[in-house]
Amino acid sequence: MQKLNTEKSRLLYESTKQYLVGGVASSFHKGAHEDYPLCFSRGKGSKLYDVDGNEYIDYVAGLCPMLLGYSPDAVNKAIAEQLEKGSHFSGTTPEIAELSKRITEIIPSAERVVFQNSGTEAVMTALRFARAYTGKNKIIKFEGHYHGWSDEEKVTIDAALSFKILFFTSSICFLHIILSSLLNPSYMLKTLKATLEIYAF
Repeated sequence: MQKLNTEKSRLLYESTKQYLVGGVASSFHKGAHEDYPLCFSRGKGSKLYDVDGNEYIDYVAGLCPMLLGYSPDAVNKAIAEQLEKGSHFSGTTPEIAELSKRITEIIPSAERVVFQNSGTEAVMTALRFARAYTGKNKIIKFEGHYHGWSDEEKVTIDAALSFKILFFTSSICFLHIILSSLLNPSYMLKTLKATLEIYAF
């Protein structure tokens, strides 16, 4: 297989590191095993194109938001029309009312909705609702899993480290309590059951 030329991505990364922490805007943009991340210049449909002109298929849909692909004509048209009207009004709009109603119509379990700016905020909101409803303060967090950037969500997101913790400790000791999070290896159902029996009731 021919190796792609990504020299422009490398040079941009080296330059960006001078001004941007880590050289990327998100830890998901560069893997720990990579010397530098790819730098993309455009996207269309299922394809992404880097600054060196290489074409890629994006199997993660921009980490999920791009369900319709990149730059779909209908979405571009709607955005252009709204830009003519203005944006970010810091107030409610007819469109938010229409969208909220539509979501409750197509998702049977959604009696009402709340909007957030990120997955982190959505999880924080869900935890707040759960605590208010149950009156309980602790949550179960699976070791090695990523749920967001807040303190209680970001505890032990390194799966490799979680394995080392499990390997070098007894079956009781890896039930750590850090902040309000109860940590469990996701592949240890017996431990999860024990945790639930201790804290859920």
